[in-house]
Amino acid sequence: MKKTYVTSFAWIVSLVLSLALYSCVEEEFKHSLIEIVENDPNVVVFQKHKSGKGVMIILMADGYVDEIETLYDMYNHLFQEPPYPELKKYFDVVGLLGGESLHLGIKAGNRMYEADYLGVIQSMQRTLGLPSLDNTCIVVAVSTKLPTKRSVTYLCNNLQSPTLALCRWTGCSDEYKTYILAHEVGGHCLAGLEDEYVEFKGVISEMKKKEIQVFQNAGMFENISLSPKDVPWEELSAEKADDVSVIEGGAQYEKGVFRSSPVSIMSTYGTGFNTVGRFLIWMNVHKRAGFSSSLSQFLDYERKNMENIRTRSFAHLNFQEEHEGVKKCILFEKY
Repeated sequence: MKKTYVTSFAWIVSLVLSLALYSCVEEEFKHSLIEIVENDPNVVVFQKHKSGKGVMIILMADGYVDEIETLYDMYNHLFQEPPYPELKKYFDVVGLLGGESLHLGIKAGNRMYEADYLGVIQSMQRTLGLPSLDNTCIVVAVSTKLPTKRSVTYLCNNLQSPTLALCRWTGCSDEYKTYILAHEVGGHCLAGLEDEYVEFKGVISEMKKKEIQVFQNAGMFENISLSPKDVPWEELSAEKADDVSVIEGGAQYEKGVFRSSPVSIMSTYGTGFNTVGRFLIWMNVHKRAGFSSSLSQFLDYERKNMENIRTRSFAHLNFQEEHEGVKKCILFEKY
């Protein structure tokens, strides 16, 4: 299982200031991002948004001989986990050819893939001739030339800022590809969800708590809480959903931080988004697309799609019943 890249407080401040140098655009542009890039010979257009202002996803296959096939493979695994089949209409998805020639600087760190986040964003912006990459997610299938490491996501404490996901791809099963894109892209990049798995024993560090507070002040990481009381998902608790409760452990730490369900796709391979995760995805994707939504609209979607949601996203309920004694060990499993 991978780990989300979360910056220190000081680094966040300096990065946001740096982003302002290239992404703060004063004038209104006449064309959407998809209209600007769709005629580029190095761009493959997989889909255009059918509603809203269009949320851009840029797929790249860094160092792959079968580059175009890999891009199609990424796209075909992208919107599999609910509620994304319903939200797919809000996205522009393109593939960028020649990823290796951009010299993205992706490398294998000690435990995970690493990249110069700001350098990648600026390089992509120049290459595509875009006025801004705000509200854009860049997804890279990491080069086969690098050792296998954990996938990683770079994000800022602003839901509209560009995000970057570096994903392990070569040799992975179809099930794992769906999982890694759902977790890194669907969870972290597009909805601002925090990891829910436990990796470190003991109480959450003060530095990590400050990072969480910075992101929560920006309306992100609301799938976890630093207190068992007044949790961000309080309104969902009132709906008495099967998997909405308060469980200690999350954001990689065992104590002093809380999540809403025993397992979810933000903690465990082989499951789907839990109710809280689906609700936050629903609200944040609508916001990105220029719409407002509500809890009642989300619950209406849930009722209409319950059979599919229960089949894919409630697998953890059976898991909990069948493996009650070992569920915590699963959260430590690494992929």
